Amino acid sequence: MTDIEHAMNVSILSRNIGIKLMLEEKTCALLSIAGMLHDIGKMGVPIELLNKRTALTPEEYRIIQWHTTMGYTMLNNIPDQIHRMAAIAALYHHERCDGSGYMGLYDEQIPIPARIVAVADVYDALVSDRPYRRAWEKEDAMDYMNDQAREKLDRQIVDALLAIV
Repeated sequence: MTDIEHAMNVSILSRNIGIKLMLEEKTCALLSIAGMLHDIGKMGVPIELLNKRTALTPEEYRIIQWHTTMGYTMLNNIPDQIHRMAAIAALYHHERCDGSGYMGLYDEQIPIPARIVAVADVYDALVSDRPYRRAWEKEDAMDYMNDQAREKLDRQIVDALLAIV
């Protein structure tokens, strides 16, 4: 799967999760754009790290993590509502409700758009081939998402995802 395909999938899933959560139409459209741009910061990560088939070293992992900050910086410099939501999603889409994310935010500290994009991102990553592993079966991915909703991912958002996939 290409980065573009992943971005498109996250975009569609994010929008559809927003619809399932009965968010405003404008918010759902913004979620679509945020999903498309959530990994834009990976443009600054060396391609060999993104395609690495073996475990990352701690230094390589820190470089990969930097994509969230880089994406935020790129998007936040454009002062409109579209880019502000995309910047928030880019910065916080690796946060987890239990505080185990890149920046250690908990639950409600993580903005809703980022929680939605995070759920879409995790699901699409699971059901897609990656350089280091084959795609999971849809049922296995759904079970994993359900398990993660106990601690790491927002339960309501995971339930919305599971209802649409």
